[in-house]
Amino acid sequence: MIPAAFRPVLFALDKSQAPIYLVGGAIRDTFLGASKKSRPVADFDLILRERAGAAAGAFCQKTNARLIVLDEERKIFRAITSAQGAKLHFDFANFQGVNLEEDLKRRDFTVNAMALPIELCWDKPKAKDLIDPTGGAKDLKRRRLRCPAPENLVQDPIRLLRAFRFAAELNFVIEPKTMSWIGQYRTKISRSAPERIRQELYRLLMTNRAGAAFRLMDQTRLLTQLFGPLERSRDLALEYYRAGGVLGHALEAASCFEQIVTEIRRRLPLIAKPLEEYIRRSISGGFQRYATLKLSALLHDIAKPHTAKHIDGRLRFFGHEKKGAALFAKIADRLRLSREEIQLGAKIIASHLRPGNLAKQLPVSDRAVYRFFRDLGEDGVGVLLVALSDHQSYMKKSRRWNRREPSIKTVCYLLDHYYRQKTTAAPPKLISGHDVMKALKIPPGPQVGQFLDQIQMFQAEGKITTKAKAMVALAKIKPAKIAG
Repeated sequence: MIPAAFRPVLFALDKSQAPIYLVGGAIRDTFLGASKKSRPVADFDLILRERAGAAAGAFCQKTNARLIVLDEERKIFRAITSAQGAKLHFDFANFQGVNLEEDLKRRDFTVNAMALPIELCWDKPKAKDLIDPTGGAKDLKRRRLRCPAPENLVQDPIRLLRAFRFAAELNFVIEPKTMSWIGQYRTKISRSAPERIRQELYRLLMTNRAGAAFRLMDQTRLLTQLFGPLERSRDLALEYYRAGGVLGHALEAASCFEQIVTEIRRRLPLIAKPLEEYIRRSISGGFQRYATLKLSALLHDIAKPHTAKHIDGRLRFFGHEKKGAALFAKIADRLRLSREEIQLGAKIIASHLRPGNLAKQLPVSDRAVYRFFRDLGEDGVGVLLVALSDHQSYMKKSRRWNRREPSIKTVCYLLDHYYRQKTTAAPPKLISGHDVMKALKIPPGPQVGQFLDQIQMFQAEGKITTKAKAMVALAKIKPAKIAG
C-alpha cells in the first residue's frame, strides 16, 4: 500500500497534526489485488478533520515533494513525489462533513468510500480494520459499482461519467439504482468543467471496454447529453441499420475498432509491431492516439442527420464526412481536446469513405496507393482502421476478417504497402525542388511541388528508380499532365 519510505513521515504527522486516514482508490485497488486484479497504486487520498494544508506542507518539507493547491475552497492539496522511478501523488483534504463517516457517505461510489487509519496502511491491510459505513467491501467482492445516494451525483456531476469509466477500467457492473439516477440527472453533466469531462472521457476511451460502456451510457441518455448531434441519429435510416439506426451503427463501429486492435497480432502479424506503435503513440494532450481514433470511430457518421436526403427513392448522406469533420472539431474544441487530437479526429472523419471508394475499383493501382498516403500521410493508417471498423459493423462476426471481401482486402492491401512496400506508398524523393527549378528554368511556386509529385507518382508505379531517370522523366512531363 503506502510505500515504506513515506510511512514514518505520515505516522509522525498523524500524531502531531490530527488523525489521518487513507481513503478511496488506493484501498479499493489494494483489496482488488487479493484476486490478482490490482492496478499499480500511485495515488493516495489522505483525509483529516482539519489543517490539511499544514499537513501537506509538512509532508512536502520532510520528503522534498512538490506542493500544489488543487482546490482552495475545499482545502485539497497535492504533494507530488516519486519512489523507485514511479511518480506518486499524495492528496490531503479536510473532512467533507462533520466527521469521517459523513465524509465517506458523501463520496462517489461505495468501493471508494472505505477508509483505514494511517497506522494500519501496511502492505497487506486486513478487511476487519476497514471503516466502511456504506458497504463498499461487499460491493467490491461483487464487482459492483453503487452510488451511496443520488445527491452525491448532483453535488459533483462529473461522477455521472466517472461511473462508466470505473466500470470499464475495473470491469464492474453499475447497479440498477445508480443507473437510474444517472439517467435522471444526466443533464447536470453540463455543470462540470470541460477539462474534467475530457479527462474522464479519454480515460474511458483508453480502456478496451469503452464500446460496451458507450452502450450503457446510451441507455441513460448520458451519451447523447455529451454528444448532442448523436441523438438525431437514433431513429435515422432504420431500413438500412435496423434497430438503433445510425446511432446503433456508430456504437457497433466503436466496439469493432476495439476488437480490431486486440486482434492485430493474430490477424496482421507481419505489420503488427509498427501498427501497434502508431496506435499506442502518445500525442499532445497526454493520451495515446488509440483514444482519439476510437472516438473518431464513434463519431464518424455524426453528420448523417444533417445531410440526409431522399434522392431517387433512396436515403443518401452526401457530404456527411466533411460536415462530420467540422462537427467533430466543434465538439472537441468545447471539450478542450488538444489541437493535435482535434486535427487527427477531423482528418479521420473527413476521409473515412476513401478506403471504401477504392474498394469499388479493385484492383487498387499503385498510383491510388501513392495518392492515398500522399494526402493523408501516416494518419492514413488511422483512416484505414476506422474505415475497417465502420465496414465490419455491418457484417456478421464470423466474416469480419474475410480477406476476399473487397473492403477488407483493400484495407489490408493498403496497410501492407505502407509498412512493407514504402516505395509505393511513400517513395523517397529522388530530386529536389532546386533540381526542378534549374532543369525547367521556372521560379519557386506551387508548380514546383506539382512536378515533384508527378515524379514521385512515377516512382510509386515503378517507372523510375534513379535520379538520372527522374531528370529524364522531368523533361518529358507536360504541364497538362501534372497530377493535382
